[in-house]
Amino acid sequence: INTAITNITYSVGGSATGATVTGLPAGVTGSYAGGVFTISGTPTASGPFSYTVTTTGGCSPAATLSGTITVNPTPVATATPSTSTICSGTATSIALTSTVTGTTYAWTVSQAGVSGASNASGSTIAQTLSTTAAVPGTATYTITPTAAGCPGAPITATVTVNPTPVVTATPSSQTICTGTATAIQLSSTTPGATFAWTIAQNGVSGGSNGNGATISQTLSVTGANAGTATYTVVPSLGTCAGPSINVAVTVSAPSTVTVPSTINVCNGSSVPATNFVSNPAGATYTWTNSNISLGLAAASGTGNIPSFTAINASTVIASTTITVTPTLNGCAGIPKSYVINVNPTPIVVAPSNVAVCNGAIIPLTSFISAPAGGTFTWTNSNTAIGLSAAGSGPVPSFTATNSSASILTGTITVTPTVNGCVGIPTNYTVTINPKVSIGPDKNVDRCYGSAVNLLSVAPVNNLTANWTLANVPVADPTNVTTSGTYQLIATNSTGCSDTLLVKVNIRPKVIANAGPDAFVGYNEPYQLHGTGGSQYLWTPGNVLNDPTISMPIATLTNTTDFVLMVQDAIGCADYDTVRLTVLNGPTFYTPNAFTPNGDGLNDVFMPSAAGIARLDYFRVYNRFGVLMFESHDIGRGWDGRYKGELQSVGNYVYVVQGLDRYNKVKFVKGNVLLLR
Repeated sequence: INTAITNITYSVGGSATGATVTGLPAGVTGSYAGGVFTISGTPTASGPFSYTVTTTGGCSPAATLSGTITVNPTPVATATPSTSTICSGTATSIALTSTVTGTTYAWTVSQAGVSGASNASGSTIAQTLSTTAAVPGTATYTITPTAAGCPGAPITATVTVNPTPVVTATPSSQTICTGTATAIQLSSTTPGATFAWTIAQNGVSGGSNGNGATISQTLSVTGANAGTATYTVVPSLGTCAGPSINVAVTVSAPSTVTVPSTINVCNGSSVPATNFVSNPAGATYTWTNSNISLGLAAASGTGNIPSFTAINASTVIASTTITVTPTLNGCAGIPKSYVINVNPTPIVVAPSNVAVCNGAIIPLTSFISAPAGGTFTWTNSNTAIGLSAAGSGPVPSFTATNSSASILTGTITVTPTVNGCVGIPTNYTVTINPKVSIGPDKNVDRCYGSAVNLLSVAPVNNLTANWTLANVPVADPTNVTTSGTYQLIATNSTGCSDTLLVKVNIRPKVIANAGPDAFVGYNEPYQLHGTGGSQYLWTPGNVLNDPTISMPIATLTNTTDFVLMVQDAIGCADYDTVRLTVLNGPTFYTPNAFTPNGDGLNDVFMPSAAGIARLDYFRVYNRFGVLMFESHDIGRGWDGRYKGELQSVGNYVYVVQGLDRYNKVKFVKGNVLLLR
């Protein structure tokens, strides 16, 4: 295609004067001149083309001839891939294809920094290439396709060959202390190389796989012995990995030191020298002291700690912390600390001196130490006070004893001990004063209106007397007129006292009541009604059946005034009188008028019974026959009112009926005048 064909000619004879052609490929034509028909031109389409040449201008029929022109296509080659990158020492893999079946390929190569490439032919370029330096090189293949003898346009395929990097570790191995970081630098002669590593740990923790130009990882041993970490490092340039190397790191285990347990000493005692032991053996030591005031004057030092005298002038425990660090083979070990406690010389806070009276209960006495938490021993100089001669802990409660008339004193000496340190003894005194006794409690009864002299009831001599009633001081103990329980506290010069209670009972007033005056029948029995006490005496008593009872029977022939004396249980008395008027009877006596004006005189109208045993009724009517009042009680009369209203002045009719002592009915009817 696109190549001029060789001219094809036909001779035209006979009567023909020309010729035509059909079926030619594009770009090819036919022409007639001088008896020759020529086919020529450059085809622009490929394929087989059948053509026919036909004569023109002669006798019929025209003559025809046929032929075929085959136009082959020009091949177009493709290299896959057209560009590629491979690692040094590996083969190319370039596939060659064309648009025309049956195409063949031939190539030439130019190399730059690469070896192993050569000119050749085929459908695949597979050649092992290697770089000639530590930098990438290239191989450029020029490929020419040919199909049916028709060559196509050449194409190129470029291969970049990366060198194989080599890694160097600086240092190639390392020994570090536990808890510190590695410092391994990675490098290569190949520019642009990168590095990745994996790690294998044995007795070590803290390492991890990673990448970069520096391996910096903090490693620690997992046990008491040294461990190792092995880093396998692989260099790479792009996808090209170089040979790996191993970098071994030894991690040293920390040394340990054995220190004493907490040391407790007393102020002024000797603290022994302290010698340290390491594991593994052979370590050196540095130490610090947190409190230089306790006798170890240095704040820090090396080696073992010398003996020293403990000092603590305070009242609380003082402490210092000694921190020891071992160092072995340049690696600092694990610091260990211990404490030295210096206990102060303890003191005891003794109670104030005690002064009590004989028989008093002295409560348990506890002690307080400084510092706190002490134990105590004590002694008593005088067991006559009621306390034993010695003991430990608090002084127990005891009953103060002093049977003499003089003051007794005991000295209590208390010695504290705190954390095994014996302190300074302290004293206090217990004084027992003689007891006061003013006798038993008393009861006093007095009649109404009488006074009690408390000083005569409970006399005190040479003592201070304090009288109270319901905790209120008594103003005048010599003139008490109120009932109650009076308290006397009598105190001597040493403050000892005794208490006495006087129960004062001022009796209620005795009120004698001999009953109301009455009318009695001549020589007929009448029972008096006396109240107000527990003992009674009527005078005159010769007309009574018993003058010493509250309700004696009187039989009279003359009007008599009786005097009643009433007494309570302690003889407190009162008097009342009653008049019995003797009337002939039995019958009812009534006044003929009354004045209900509220003056207390003759305000009530009622009948008087002489020899009457029972009242059946007492009734009052007005002049219209309306019942104004009715009573069945001999002692109840009419006050001149009807339904609460005072009635008018005038005459009213009354009727009264009862039964005398002989069981005979007595009936009396009459008029009464109501006056104002």
